[in-house]
Amino acid sequence: MLQTSDQASRISAYRLTLGVALAVGIAWCGGLLVRVDAGLDSPFGLNRFIELRDGEARPSLELNPLDGGGYRALAQEAQGRGDMSRAMTLYRIAVHRDPRDWRARSWLLNDALAYGRVEESAEHLDAMLRVAPELQAPMLHALIRELWDPQLRKKIVARLSGKPPWGGVLLSKLGDPSLDPELRVKVMDDLAALRPLTPSELSVQIHALGAVGRSAEARILWLKSLPNDQRALGEAVFDGDFEEAEPIGGEFAWTWDSGAGVDLSLERDQAGSGNQWLRIDFSGRAIALSAPSQRLVLPTGHYVLSSAFEDRTNASRPFMLSVT
Repeated sequence: MLQTSDQASRISAYRLTLGVALAVGIAWCGGLLVRVDAGLDSPFGLNRFIELRDGEARPSLELNPLDGGGYRALAQEAQGRGDMSRAMTLYRIAVHRDPRDWRARSWLLNDALAYGRVEESAEHLDAMLRVAPELQAPMLHALIRELWDPQLRKKIVARLSGKPPWGGVLLSKLGDPSLDPELRVKVMDDLAALRPLTPSELSVQIHALGAVGRSAEARILWLKSLPNDQRALGEAVFDGDFEEAEPIGGEFAWTWDSGAGVDLSLERDQAGSGNQWLRIDFSGRAIALSAPSQRLVLPTGHYVLSSAFEDRTNASRPFMLSVT
């Protein structure tokens, strides 16, 4: 049975800051969150994950002047006094001394986002996601909808093109059904302009193109992804005779997940036409099959769909084929 079926250059620091704060909370099991709102007022709130105070940080730095954590503690102290200029300087020293200090980087990231320093924002974000994988999900969740900004998207996609360890998480966020497919198309088009897409990335792009009504482009991309020996079968409108020796995979091929209560197989004996036919074995009950099904990309026009089947079920109700 067949069934076919310009945003300002300044990024929203507030939203991404919430993602940073959430990530910190997860990483430290519910400790005090860093509170920053550089978009509305001067950043405020002490980072109390490190309890060093000025009087404790200075002796520490005298013993180990290369200690980035000591400079971070001094930055927190300056921040508590409202001296943000000195705090940011000290945070930069802390990161220079210890590039893996993601806590210091989180403040620099917030500051860079607040003042539209997109390249610096991407640098800190990439570093934080690399050294603290537990931050990836919440931070990328906060980031994803900010990618409408073309400057930020360009910088993030440039980092993504290097296949960073957080790339898979971003890809899963792009696949979120609640995300505007136009944004997925923009991200994947930008990435495809930098390097060939991986199979999983290509799948995201194909689905996104189909969702925005660019199905013909999506099908061309799918065909290009097939091996040469499968591409000839894929170029047909659809494989109505089930001639695939091995089922072709992908968005515009047959889908075979028929659900419970039925078994599907391809048989070679006594085919009505071609070399193969589809056999459907029911488990003694009526069922509405969701597969096999295939997406068709057809221009406007009149089409004739013909089918042939042999009914050996002895059922009182006949088969019904549908096109949706």
